[in-house]
Amino acid sequence: MLMLEQLVTAGETWKDQLDIEKLLKAPRRTNRDRIYTVNDKYGFGRSLKLYAGIPEQDSIHGIIPHGAGSYGDLVGEPEAPKQELIDKIPCIFTSSERCFNAFWSAGKRHPFPIGLASTYTHECIKQEKRTCQGSLFFRSHSTPAIIDSLDDEQAINWLKSLPKKFHPVNISVFPFDYHRGIYKRYQEAGFRLVCAGTEYDENFIWRHLHLIKSHRYVLSTGMGTHIFHSVMCGKPAIIKRIEANARTNHPDFVRELRKSKAFLDLANIFLEERDEPNQR
Repeated sequence: MLMLEQLVTAGETWKDQLDIEKLLKAPRRTNRDRIYTVNDKYGFGRSLKLYAGIPEQDSIHGIIPHGAGSYGDLVGEPEAPKQELIDKIPCIFTSSERCFNAFWSAGKRHPFPIGLASTYTHECIKQEKRTCQGSLFFRSHSTPAIIDSLDDEQAINWLKSLPKKFHPVNISVFPFDYHRGIYKRYQEAGFRLVCAGTEYDENFIWRHLHLIKSHRYVLSTGMGTHIFHSVMCGKPAIIKRIEANARTNHPDFVRELRKSKAFLDLANIFLEERDEPNQR
């Protein structure tokens, strides 16, 4: 079987965990995408170029939509993000049928369906052998636009109460919340913090998927791209409903919170404990 090149191995990912403070500092960016710089986020652009055999210094002639977003209210027509509707960049590499339809409805006539960019990273790492144990926990994270407030004490008690097969539990750190001091309680409760890097770290997606694949379970308090990635990696995801509040300074805050709620409603699929992802 053909082994694809890896930018970062599982062993290197765990070695990086010895200094997560270093991972949480934005690295110096090289080979920036000159057509759409956001393609560099989370290493998606570099990952696609590696898979396609494109030189690192080249740019991608299109937009890679970020993550597995809901593209508006899930019960309504899909909506493309305004910031990705750029006249001089006609090509969109769409992640899903809903993503494709969102950009088509917005007038884009060159959408190319390729799936999540992270799929190509996973193709490169899926053959690597590793020992899997315990769980990786993703707390519902905040962004500068939407700040989440969560009952962390309840989350910690839930993690501690889980059966032995779920332990040890490692806590995946999101940089914005780390710098807000959100994870101190988890450290004080005895959990280890792990990190994939910052948003413009070109190795982020590699570490992120290696961390997921190194555990038996993915645990979370809400929906996010990490849930899609857990299914991609063949890991069962279990979401615990914990009361949370959100506030935003986004100018269209009602629409943003409605979109967020629609995405979070998908969490209902992952409330039951299971040992394998199911078809749904």
